[in-house]
Amino acid sequence: MEKLSNEEFEKLPKKLTSRSHPVRDWLMQMEVGESFRVPAKEWKWKSATPSHLCRAVEKQTSRRFECYKLLDGAGWAIRRTA
Repeated sequence: MEKLSNEEFEKLPKKLTSRSHPVRDWLMQMEVGESFRVPAKEWKWKSATPSHLCRAVEKQTSRRFECYKLLDGAGWAIRRTA
């Protein structure tokens, strides 16, 4: 075990202990203007796309996202706008 300073703790990538999806965790940690890509091979939900999670987070918070499907079918691109 190792003792951490407050700055070190804040820099660690982390999530609350729950059953949330990794994409939702990324959405909650994004800063305005940041973006990321979700590869189709990593998305396992049959009934929804990452835009489903974007809309759910938007309803629960003041964050806003743009979610695009990539034309080559390789996945989705998400950008935080607010």
